[in-house]
Amino acid sequence: MEAGALAGYRVLDLTTELGWMCGKVLADLGADVIKIEPPGGDPGRRRGPFYGDHVEPDTHSLNWLAYNTNKRGVVLDLSQPRGQDLLREMVREADFVVESFAPGAMEALGLDYTALRVVNPQLIMASITPFGQQGPYSTFHATDLVSMAMGGFMELTGEGNGRPARITVPQAALHAGVEAAVGMMLAHTWRERTGEGQHVDVSVHECVVWTLMMAPGFLPCLGTMPERNGPSYNWVGYPRRLNFPCADGHVSMFLVGDIWGGRSMQALVNHMKADDMAPPFMAEKDWLNWNIADLFGAQGAAESQAIDEAVLAFTRTKTKQELYDMALQDEILLAPVSNVADLCTNAQLQDRGYFVPVAHPELNAAFDYPGAFGKFSRTPCRPPARAPRCGEHTRQVLQAVLKLDDETIETLIADGVVHGRALEETPPEMAHAPRRQPQSVQRATTDSELPLSGIRVVDFTWIGVGPITTKYLADHGAEVIRIESWAHPDGLRYGPPHMDGEVGENRSYFFAACNTSKYSITLNLTRPEARELVKQLIATADVVTESFTPNIMSRWDLDYDSLRQLKPDLIMMSTCMQGQTGPHALYPGFGNLMAGLLGFYELTGWPDGEAMAVYGAYTDFVAPRFAALSLLAALDERRRSGQGQYIDLAQSEASLHFLSPALLDYTANGRVMQRQGNRDPHMAPHGAYPCQGENRWCVIAVTSDTEWQLLCQETGHPEWGQDARFTTLADRLRHADALDALLAEWTRTQRAEDVMTRLQSVGIPAGVVQNIQDLRDDPQLAHRAFWVPLDHSEIGTLALEGHQFRLSSMRHQPRFARPEVGEHNAQILGGILGLSAEDIARLEADEVIY
Repeated sequence: MEAGALAGYRVLDLTTELGWMCGKVLADLGADVIKIEPPGGDPGRRRGPFYGDHVEPDTHSLNWLAYNTNKRGVVLDLSQPRGQDLLREMVREADFVVESFAPGAMEALGLDYTALRVVNPQLIMASITPFGQQGPYSTFHATDLVSMAMGGFMELTGEGNGRPARITVPQAALHAGVEAAVGMMLAHTWRERTGEGQHVDVSVHECVVWTLMMAPGFLPCLGTMPERNGPSYNWVGYPRRLNFPCADGHVSMFLVGDIWGGRSMQALVNHMKADDMAPPFMAEKDWLNWNIADLFGAQGAAESQAIDEAVLAFTRTKTKQELYDMALQDEILLAPVSNVADLCTNAQLQDRGYFVPVAHPELNAAFDYPGAFGKFSRTPCRPPARAPRCGEHTRQVLQAVLKLDDETIETLIADGVVHGRALEETPPEMAHAPRRQPQSVQRATTDSELPLSGIRVVDFTWIGVGPITTKYLADHGAEVIRIESWAHPDGLRYGPPHMDGEVGENRSYFFAACNTSKYSITLNLTRPEARELVKQLIATADVVTESFTPNIMSRWDLDYDSLRQLKPDLIMMSTCMQGQTGPHALYPGFGNLMAGLLGFYELTGWPDGEAMAVYGAYTDFVAPRFAALSLLAALDERRRSGQGQYIDLAQSEASLHFLSPALLDYTANGRVMQRQGNRDPHMAPHGAYPCQGENRWCVIAVTSDTEWQLLCQETGHPEWGQDARFTTLADRLRHADALDALLAEWTRTQRAEDVMTRLQSVGIPAGVVQNIQDLRDDPQLAHRAFWVPLDHSEIGTLALEGHQFRLSSMRHQPRFARPEVGEHNAQILGGILGLSAEDIARLEADEVIY
């Protein structure tokens, strides 16, 4: 085993909670990440949960500990000119900087990208903000609640015809953090080609919009908008239950037929028949031919309701484990709705050694952390090391990086420019990794050249996670060649919504959104001749990606050990639900089941209600960020070492990092975190409030006593500010129900947009719970050209989601529309493999090319 894929790179992390995740994933990949905090420490240290419920910011915040592992810690006062000078000196020795100051704040300090690139022309700098650096909402204040509301998430999650909900563990900043790392690696790839640095402008708002799955497509395709439906989902025009009560909790089930789940339905009905609980119409139904088109309309709704009711009666008679055992045995699309205790004792995670004990000498304790988000065969992720205490490595960094002597450092400490602990821990290994050498500047040869131009990817992935992962590569210049077949078509091609409601392989918005800038060829891999052709193609490739159930690729002699004989420096990634090994490796499923299995549903909704279904396949929009980052890191490592490797990226293991504070609360405190609706232990009022109009809501998040008094003034109720029930945060939390009722009484008289703009004007975080129409008309998204129109065969021009970051030196949106099935057979098989038109015609007739 060698050092991590990014060993030798140095990252300066100036972020708050908004960007912690960015530095964490880069550190996990081997980079030397130096966390720079202000005097007194990062404000996020004061956010719980806390170890032993003892509020000690330096050592006890499990929130801080979860997302700052593997970093070194420095305290530096950037309000002082000498502190600013020290940062500039550190930038000169750095490869990356990531920050999350409000737009304009770094410029006011003389530390924005324009200023810092003078110090280091090859610097990559990422700025993570709620809405991006420019635009009408760029100065808005946002918390997780505001981001999840304005990004559309809460419009689609929560009570049917009732309250919108967020996930209790804050999510928005985590999406933005990993996304920033992806953007930085793309900018770095460009730097290694050209010698040029770049600024990466990341919008949390856009990251949340990307979690909505196919929801943005309903309006342009069908003129409708999906709605939230509690434990159900709604993408066929009516609610279909996703979470089913059972004897000791809930399970998630995806009740579909045809290529999506026909065999699963057959197996489920067999179990129901064995218990004499299958209605005749279900026992007799041909589930393999029950396709998505059958779900639409009044007849489809009536039949689906009858199916849901029959399955509900069956699940109530079984425990979660009994039902999950059936799923594992017979490949049924079912998963238990887990809590954090279930996850920490999960047999699959235990078998793969996912949880890693981390020692905390300062606490006289050790407890388990989530481990690697991906398993790299040659350059493994670094196991988690305790997050730094405040200023723990200040002296070490000033000595090793800036070459300052002890006398100078003590003077800086005495002057309050830096803070350092009297006794510092032994420096982590990354401090001694060989440093990257700057590249000479070489301009791109053409204006159309992109960071990944010249990289070829042979892509066997299907449905969601894999295609979204390879979309990152394709949109940024890689030649991504999808391997498809009419013998086993990608189910996503038939996923709703379909243009004008007509189902067809080239009419799905969902497929179009996930497969921009790619090529498609058809090879029937059940035929030996097809497998030989694909091996010839792989011999010319840089990357292979696949998302089949484990053992499929090896059955075809297309596993990594076989393929690296053809291409020794090949990088191959397999991404399936629960990884390539372990007792549950063969579990089939989709992201809507993974979100239940991994605890996201259990942490969504209200304490006195049932677990809520998060809209869509939530983990399908978490895992691709980690997968794309992993491939980019592996490609960069190959450029330096000349060697390829294999990556086993379990979607479950990557996604669980988004629940790390809840997991640590269990492993450290023995507490099973409960869903809290929209409440937050550090803010009050904090919730979604009804406004004028049908299903119109606005969220409000008061983060301080000062904001509370401002809110009282803006609502025209200064007397609330004098009410003893609401004086302090503790008071407001204790009387949250009464406070929410008063605030809702006011908001009902207001337009949601007016509440937002009025409160934002005085610095109170607030935002409209935006629906799909709002997002399509959103002025901030329009300013950043988020919606990208592309011309598609059969369905015409569709405006699809663009990327969630902007690169300062290039336009990097989707390049062209999704391919038709086999659209590029002649171009790829003829142009790359040299087959003649006669060869192609013969192979088509033999259904090898099929």
